[in-house]
Amino acid sequence: RWCWVGFHKMPKDGGDGIGDWGDSAGVDQENGNFSTDDMEPGSYRVRIHANFGDNEYAEYHCQDVEVPPQGLDNLVLRIGAPVSQGR
Repeated sequence: RWCWVGFHKMPKDGGDGIGDWGDSAGVDQENGNFSTDDMEPGSYRVRIHANFGDNEYAEYHCQDVEVPPQGLDNLVLRIGAPVSQGR
């Protein structure tokens, strides 16, 4: 089992899709914490990627976030509807 967070730049057309790759962070399975020091300031569309065992994979919508020049601390992500699921 694993889980990671994908940060995608907002799409140039402002649509519902995702833009260019921004960064990613692994999620601690014990407490749900994640961290990254490599994100540039800007607007990001967040996706949660998870595997539940037996090759069951899912990608979930998450909220959009704005990263200011000083960065973010204590960001809480809320998982939304599935984007894709599969084996």
